[in-house]
Amino acid sequence: MRRVYYAFMLRMALHPMVINSLLFITALFVFARMVHVARIIESFQTLPVANLPVYVMSALSHGEVVTLLSMAVMAVALSRVALSLPLFVLPSQQYAVR
Repeated sequence: MRRVYYAFMLRMALHPMVINSLLFITALFVFARMVHVARIIESFQTLPVANLPVYVMSALSHGEVVTLLSMAVMAVALSRVALSLPLFVLPSQQYAVR
């Protein structure tokens, strides 16, 4: 019976949602350590709205590799979670009362 529990725990630990969540949390931690988020918010508030795209592009082009990589990992993890969410929602829809 222990093998069944091990197999169940492995299946739950290797679930794509768990792996993507761990990737996102790790990338978020790295991003938070590398970037002072409060300073970015203050900079955004002082800029005119028309200059925001230019500011964002210059910030991304002059960013550190680790910061840009963590942002890319966060974006990929969120997109993979967003694409896998309908797989969780659709099976429960078949039992909906109409």
